[in-house]
Amino acid sequence: MTHHAHIDFETYSECDLLKEGSDKYATHPSTSVHCMAFCLDDGDIHIFIPGQSCPELSKLLNFAKDGGKVFGHNAGGFEILIWNNVCVRLFGWSPLSIDQIGDTMPMCYAMGLPGSLDQASQALGLNVSKDMTGNRIMKQVAKPRKKDENGVTILRYTPENAPEKFDSLYKYCINDVEVERQLYKRLLNLSKKEQELWQFDWVINRRGVQVDVQSIKAAIDIVERAKNFFDSQMRQVTEGAVSTCTATGQLTDWLKWQGLTVPSVAKSDVLNLLELDIPEQCRNALLLRQKASKTSTAKLKAMLAGACDDARIRGLFQYHGSHTGRWAGRRIQLQNLVRPKIEQFEIEHIFELLTQENPYNVIDTFYGNPMEAISNCVRGFLIPKEGYEFVGGDFSSVESRTLAWLAGEEDKLEVFRGTGKIYEHAAAGIYNVSPEEITKADSRRQVGKVAELALGFGGGVGAFKQMAKGYGVSVSDDEAEIIKKSWRSGNPAIVQFWRELEDAAFMAIESPGSKHKAGAEGRHCTFMVNGSFLFCKLPSGRVLCYPYPKIVKLSVSWNDTTKRFEDYDPSKHESEPKTRYQIAYSGVNQYTRKWEQLKTYCGKLCENVTQAVSRCLLSDAILRLEKAGHKVVAHVHDEVLIESFKESLTEAQLEHMMCDSEPWAKDLPVDAEAWTGRRYQK
Repeated sequence: MTHHAHIDFETYSECDLLKEGSDKYATHPSTSVHCMAFCLDDGDIHIFIPGQSCPELSKLLNFAKDGGKVFGHNAGGFEILIWNNVCVRLFGWSPLSIDQIGDTMPMCYAMGLPGSLDQASQALGLNVSKDMTGNRIMKQVAKPRKKDENGVTILRYTPENAPEKFDSLYKYCINDVEVERQLYKRLLNLSKKEQELWQFDWVINRRGVQVDVQSIKAAIDIVERAKNFFDSQMRQVTEGAVSTCTATGQLTDWLKWQGLTVPSVAKSDVLNLLELDIPEQCRNALLLRQKASKTSTAKLKAMLAGACDDARIRGLFQYHGSHTGRWAGRRIQLQNLVRPKIEQFEIEHIFELLTQENPYNVIDTFYGNPMEAISNCVRGFLIPKEGYEFVGGDFSSVESRTLAWLAGEEDKLEVFRGTGKIYEHAAAGIYNVSPEEITKADSRRQVGKVAELALGFGGGVGAFKQMAKGYGVSVSDDEAEIIKKSWRSGNPAIVQFWRELEDAAFMAIESPGSKHKAGAEGRHCTFMVNGSFLFCKLPSGRVLCYPYPKIVKLSVSWNDTTKRFEDYDPSKHESEPKTRYQIAYSGVNQYTRKWEQLKTYCGKLCENVTQAVSRCLLSDAILRLEKAGHKVVAHVHDEVLIESFKESLTEAQLEHMMCDSEPWAKDLPVDAEAWTGRRYQK
């Protein structure tokens, strides 16, 4: 009896897959299939080429028609879309349902492995690997070679005019199926709950969210006009040395010629430079750089490019895209939209102005820099369909609440169960005063807020000062050190939790198969090494995976006390090296995007488990909402967005459903705040 099939498509289209997304690609009239390689269980791999005989294809189609499980790498994001939108239309195949799909990509992500087939196969040391030469040829034959002035394709590769390329393409497709099949054998299946979540994630990605096309077009025109204006000003200020505000290399060189050597002209560096006493022409150039970087047309153009015929953009979320299980953004990157600095009624006014005949001048008159005005409105370009409204909800201080719960910081939990004024509580502890003395207008409250956000995962002076800049808090190193020590003395259970996490991970690595707990009773995070992975089981039952864990030795000076050390030897001079033990594992470097050895420590482990448990709260809420018939169209970190028929879901109902925690988190004091509107807002 056949248990499952493995498939891989190679396709052709005039639609740009990377720019326009797989949903738009799969439904484009020019999209067609070059070939599909497939196998049943461990049987031979066959290839289907349209127009050619493939007797084995009927076995696959009958298996799929009977509800059989079909696997592929990124099958949920591509294969099922090609099968259902292209093959059903062109070849009359029966459609696949999402519960028939097995996808090795999310299985890789859930195990802390790379998402790409090539990197995942290398990470696991498979004896087969992706054919990268074939990959290059695949990209050549997947799109048109030439278009005329009207954009009509006049030439493309075909089996007739490029037989050698297509021979390579067919071998490449067959090889991909073999790599995916071998990969599947080395992976753990998603848990029942995570498989259910992944299927709902697929539904949410296919549902998509509508974009305000007309407003986007008007905004792009405004941003381009503003950009041209600032670029002309930059050329004037620098006497033509810097051609545009985005010419960072030219600007850096010009500043150097003016006697101002800078590390870069990135946002944070520009902010630092503007605080200094610098030449006026340098200040003007940096201010122009700052103004012009408020927003760009890239995200707006991505919204237009990805919008399908119904003005909805799909495929916005990558399940388990981060190591902690949180989703990663795709297409327009909802996870990094600018937080508005103006009130919602002002944003609504700007959208009204966008409908006027000459919105650039009007917006410039009312709000100053048009680029900054549009930047504040980016979220609002997402709208519900006609007759519906958005109901959005955001968990309040969820990471702070989750961390206190995991560590058993009872004083802090009582604040969350009572007034919820955690920033006032933190400030009171730092300044040794009553919480009632700290008002919302008190500058000390802002210090408490920064401390809560910056110090919970082992952050020190540097972390505090870096975050403080974004909140208008300025303190010296000595003041930051005092704040750090005060916060830690007021949160002893959290500080202890850091140590427990690192100790548990160390002991698990040193004794494979043994279990070691960290955290408050009944809320433990449990570490264990099994095979090539360090697993951390969360209170929700979900696990984090750290591939190929090991303990490494490093030599550092005696005054470095940030990590785990051998016993301190006071007889040794501070300049002599001492041994530091640290946990290392293999993972994808978030900066280089390469698979390499990474190092971690107590604070990072704490951040991992806290964000992972926060993700569990969000995923539980998504499942509850979807099962109750409420249509989730977006979610960002600790926030969920519902497209609801008017007044069918109230803010109070959404807040209740978000906070109605599962049994594992019943004593976690969760809170949420909801809003209703015709545009996405923060």
